[in-house]
Amino acid sequence: MNNAPMFVPAYVFIPLFVLGVVIFGFSIWLLATRLYEKLPAKPYLIGVLIIIGGILAGVVMMFQPFVLELFNVGFWFVLIFLIAFMYWSHIQPRTRRATPATRAEGVAAETEPAAEE
Repeated sequence: MNNAPMFVPAYVFIPLFVLGVVIFGFSIWLLATRLYEKLPAKPYLIGVLIIIGGILAGVVMMFQPFVLELFNVGFWFVLIFLIAFMYWSHIQPRTRRATPATRAEGVAAETEPAAEE
């Protein structure tokens, strides 16, 4: 059995790599346009905190010196939550929309005293 490392020629690797980057970018764009201002702010914040916690947990698992298996699990935690962060950071949570009552000019117009004649 041949134990030599397998190399992929550049003319195969580069187009596949570029295709992967384009697909990844397109999927981020698709998710961002589908969820633009459709997700409430509180669940969005909870998602951000879960993702950051997953990245930190993965880093702790990778750098702990006691159990070797946790290094492998920590690597996958960091990888998966980092990719999740790339997607999640492109989602715009729903914000409070401006209405005539909350806009500055609408409020000013309603509170101005009537002109005396």
